[in-house]
Amino acid sequence: MRINGVEERIAVPTEIGIMPRVMPQSFITIASLNLDDLTLAKETVLGSANNLYASQNNLYLADSIWEYSDYNGTIPIEAGMLVKSIYFPNLGTTQKTAISKFSLDNGKVTFVGLGVAPGNILNQFSMDEYNN
Repeated sequence: MRINGVEERIAVPTEIGIMPRVMPQSFITIASLNLDDLTLAKETVLGSANNLYASQNNLYLADSIWEYSDYNGTIPIEAGMLVKSIYFPNLGTTQKTAISKFSLDNGKVTFVGLGVAPGNILNQFSMDEYNN
């Protein structure tokens, strides 16, 4: 990135967080610019999102995740495990949505937490915030 024409790193490795339960495909940088004094606050995470929603105080990133299990759901298979059909001939999948919340407090961007809900989100207009 460039600030006043000077090239700077967006983040050094020790400043990069990881979105839990999301299979990262890229980096996401959330930046906040104070228009009074032009200070920049940012948070960079290794993750991905296919929908974004922002309220006045919070920002939400949503990404589809898939959970795999055997035919009756008794053997959960973690993301990233090597799975061969000979071991799991009746493999089932469940689509869920991981939603990461970031606080936007006076220009400071902070990761708050992550929740998982069943199903998927149609688009960013299908998201809203209720009771923070």
